[in-house]
Amino acid sequence: MTEHTVCLRLEKLRSAMAGKNLAAWIVRTSDPYLSEYVPDHWTGVRWLSGFTGSTAILAVTAGEAALFTDSRYWEQAGRELEGSGIALVRLGASGEPDPAAWISARLKRGERIGTDYAAISISSQRLLEKGLADAGLILCHDDGLLDDVWQESRPPVPASSVYHLASAGRSTADKLSEVRERLTISGADGLFIAPLDDTAWLTNCRGSDIHCNPVFLSYMLVTGESALLFCNAERMHSDAADALARDGVDILPPEQCLSVLAETSRTHRLLLDPDRTPARVLPLLSRAPVESVSPVALMKSRKNRTELESIRRAMVSDGIALCEFYAELEERLAAGERITEIRAAELLHAHRAAQPDFLDESFDTIAAFGPNAALPHYMPSPSTDRLLSDGLLLIDSGGQYRTGTTDITRMTAIGSLSDEMKRDVTLVLKGMIALARASVPAGTSGAQLDSLARAPLWREGLDFGHGTGHGVGFVLSVHEGPFSISPRSQKTGELGLQAGLVISDEPGVYRPGRWGVRIENLIAARPAASTEFGSFLDFEVLTLCPIDVRTIHSSMLTSEETDWLNSYHDRIRRILSPHLSADAQKWLEQAVLPL
Repeated sequence: MTEHTVCLRLEKLRSAMAGKNLAAWIVRTSDPYLSEYVPDHWTGVRWLSGFTGSTAILAVTAGEAALFTDSRYWEQAGRELEGSGIALVRLGASGEPDPAAWISARLKRGERIGTDYAAISISSQRLLEKGLADAGLILCHDDGLLDDVWQESRPPVPASSVYHLASAGRSTADKLSEVRERLTISGADGLFIAPLDDTAWLTNCRGSDIHCNPVFLSYMLVTGESALLFCNAERMHSDAADALARDGVDILPPEQCLSVLAETSRTHRLLLDPDRTPARVLPLLSRAPVESVSPVALMKSRKNRTELESIRRAMVSDGIALCEFYAELEERLAAGERITEIRAAELLHAHRAAQPDFLDESFDTIAAFGPNAALPHYMPSPSTDRLLSDGLLLIDSGGQYRTGTTDITRMTAIGSLSDEMKRDVTLVLKGMIALARASVPAGTSGAQLDSLARAPLWREGLDFGHGTGHGVGFVLSVHEGPFSISPRSQKTGELGLQAGLVISDEPGVYRPGRWGVRIENLIAARPAASTEFGSFLDFEVLTLCPIDVRTIHSSMLTSEETDWLNSYHDRIRRILSPHLSADAQKWLEQAVLPL
């Protein structure tokens, strides 16, 4: 986007703000379902600023504008905002303000700040309101300002077909029964569901309303007497409509949702997840809700036996595609073909798409070579696309299959590597192996697990700015809560590590302007032992793709780490070899030679 376009759009926004007596406006990368990845219709931050990352907050006053984003996007945002007049605020960096503090420093007491309560969670709205109130500022709900400003060429609201997923392992009726039991225990007798992946999981239905996410726009309201799905009925395939009717789910028009919710709250005490419910819902309720983590989020995160077996099949499909891709990539490079980041991503997509159960990528492929890999969420574009020459190639990618969701990062040696590059890769690998080999008590916090993966890096004075792991959905979002592995994940017990969680294991190291390293497998927590000290869990490694030993110093690995890597590679060979082409079989045999 040009500087001129950004200025014109901000000028139009400020004019609309003045017409509503708003001294500032806050817009988030969010939609009315609080999705991580949002349909283009709700990408207001991108439209106004030109920033294309998945997470940001844009604050605009009459004279200034600032974009707030986390460490994954600092370099990208700096590049994309250049010349726009929008300041970059590095969320999480020492001394940087949050949006409330930034606005408070620029406005007078009594002035009004607008934001859309449909696109902000209850907990976030409260935090923002408190921060502004400390400076005597007033937060106001205004859901029409962006609509007034962004009319021309705005993408439509998506409405994909909705189909039934046969491999879920549990019927919707069975899931609803457990939800109702959990509600009774919590002191509630109803549940409002806004997150799209929660609704998709509970109904065993999938769609394609969000890029790389097989979900469909809808809300759900569950009580002891009914289960209401607010979605256009004409979108339903017959198999989905029949299954929902059989399991006791009624389909109502989306426009009835808020009025039905308000009416239900007169006779039912609803449970709301304050982190995952839009703030506009709270004023509609006649009775104070129970505020807690949604039981659906907890149930969804713990994969059942059928889901885990299905995910293993997805890993075979993904492993086949990856081996075929890396074999072709090396053959093309050996023949002297000039391959760029974008071309590598295209080749990988073609091999995934050739798998019979493939639906889509689980996120846009990060193919990053050399200095570009120092940007954790870099996306190749025509202006940044680098030719693969001597150095490290990082590819972070994943697939959505009818059998499961995958997410994997691998480093590949292109030509010759320096000793320092290999040292960084080896230290990251040691951290990844440490987590994969861990055995810990059930309920362990994500912060405790995080330190296991960082310890080899910390010993050498290295660290990384993102979390070590996130939950992964079952034919759903590649990022799934409530469990995660990071220094900030302090919750234990029910919200800590539990059997059935599928999570990523992805430590990294990033050297701006030089290279970046990340290695990632998906792992599943499983029962390991029960002793007088409690129940213990360890991990099954789900991902099936070799780690390029040309990128490491094998002498830096302990004997236990070497044995782990050799055993992992041998397992990959045994599972994947029968399914590969002759060329990919040959490539795999070389890739898994024991250290």
